[in-house]
Amino acid sequence: MRDPTYAALVPQLSVALQEAILDLYGPELGITKELRARVDAGTATPEELTTYTRNADKVIDKVKTDMRSTPLDSYSRAQIDIIALANAIHYATFQSRDEPFAKIVPAAEVAKVLKQNEAPRFFGFTASVRYSADLAPDQMVSQFGLDYTTTDNDGNTSTPYLVNGKPQPFVYVMESPMTDDIRRAAKIPFDPRTLGGIEAAAADPGRSDLVRQAARLVSQPDVACVIVRKDAPDAPQDALAEPYRQRGYTVKRGADAPYTGNAMPQFGKGLDGKAVFSDLVQEMNIDTSKGIALGGEGAAIYLVVPKQGSSNTGDPTLPRGSDRVKITGFDGHRWESPVAREQLDRRMEQLLGGFSDADRAELAKRLVTHDTLEAAYTAGAAKELPGAPLKPLAKKGIQDHEAGVKRHIVAQKLGYVVAALRLSDTDKKKQKKKNRAAGDSDRPTAPSKRASSGD
Repeated sequence: MRDPTYAALVPQLSVALQEAILDLYGPELGITKELRARVDAGTATPEELTTYTRNADKVIDKVKTDMRSTPLDSYSRAQIDIIALANAIHYATFQSRDEPFAKIVPAAEVAKVLKQNEAPRFFGFTASVRYSADLAPDQMVSQFGLDYTTTDNDGNTSTPYLVNGKPQPFVYVMESPMTDDIRRAAKIPFDPRTLGGIEAAAADPGRSDLVRQAARLVSQPDVACVIVRKDAPDAPQDALAEPYRQRGYTVKRGADAPYTGNAMPQFGKGLDGKAVFSDLVQEMNIDTSKGIALGGEGAAIYLVVPKQGSSNTGDPTLPRGSDRVKITGFDGHRWESPVAREQLDRRMEQLLGGFSDADRAELAKRLVTHDTLEAAYTAGAAKELPGAPLKPLAKKGIQDHEAGVKRHIVAQKLGYVVAALRLSDTDKKKQKKKNRAAGDSDRPTAPSKRASSGD
């Protein structure tokens, strides 16, 4: 179950992260902690307000660009602090909220799930639903770095989510309410070079208490897993990872880009150098060799399509939204019969309209037809769910409205840290009142170990 003690960490860690970012990246864009303080106090000049509002997002963009382009073994002390703090906020949020979880899956996985008729299994890289909530399908492809090219052993290349060099206009998403299985199994993926820097920060008496606290939290073996990023030709992957394996960390085989090794998404070509939609840190990884992470009652698979009436000719950095066709749902015992043929066929025809014959043919291969769904469902309907008892009712994911509607919209689109860098006088005043009421003695401290629903 979720652990509310983690939620108490987020405000303190967020302030420390904001200060670390402004210390390192703010001055070159004219945003200092002193300017931020004047903005909060309402004493900034009109010129300073203009500078602040124009450059706040640029600061975050600079953070992400540097984190993607800096070699993993060349992170500065300040960059390691930012990575540790951002991941601590990410993990604390994950452990303290009942947010739905999601994974983009290929078309073949949809039919496979129906045919097996088992509780949905989450594995590999995955994330909370809120990171893609307002995005169009092509934006999801770029958001999560799926606009990549693969090369097989024979040298043949393919682009699973691109057509003619552009993101395809649909994705399949498997979504589930948060379950104890998912919360327990999901770990923060770090390259060992990044994790080594974080461990050093945790033991460094010269670091602030909050930085050391954050570093200790995210470097525990039951919080982090080790995945080598394949950009270390001079150091064999096994040599980098083996010390962590011996210390009890989950170690998985190396991964190419878009994996970054610091849990910060490697945004695809469509978003490179532009404003981004979500938090600094999003990624989690589930290793099925350590146990099955099952979704719960209320899980579903959706075909996500462009929002009707939307256009991709506007600002490419603004979320355009999407419509969803529910392909099937899981009632806790079995998968439901698939969507009606007429509804699915109509959506598919709309999706393929406007493409050339060659592109239509390629896109059609990536869509699951109703005949395929029906055949898979029929094959799976005769199967009973494996003997494990039915999981308890999974709680529905909730949206965080604590900071008011305006702050909510900004946070949903741009992430907590970006929202914190925006003008937020009202939020600050509310927080100060809460702090005065609670008193300094009531401030929470970090849990000494990761919360587990099995404890």
